[in-house]
Amino acid sequence: MDCLCAVLVVWRYSNELKTIIEPDYGLLDDLLSCKALSYDEYHRIRGITAGVHERNYDLLWYITKSDDKTTMLTEALTRKDQQHVVNVIKKYQGNYYNTT
Repeated sequence: MDCLCAVLVVWRYSNELKTIIEPDYGLLDDLLSCKALSYDEYHRIRGITAGVHERNYDLLWYITKSDDKTTMLTEALTRKDQQHVVNVIKKYQGNYYNTT
């Protein structure tokens, strides 16, 4: 996956993505273990009690600060049985290349 394009796509479509990503059930733990999230970022996201959309917004905010982190996110999503989210990112990534 082209990293720069993935960062742009993830951030541009974050409103949609934050509704379909399931941050619990191991995704955040996986991102912490592969160092896509720092310990502080992990605990800040875990501490948000307002709801899953707010946790996902912060997750995407931290992840899109780095090309490598965006790649780690897509890999973690695949490992955590959230391939449907990766498919959405790839779909929009294809649209990005067709419109630029």
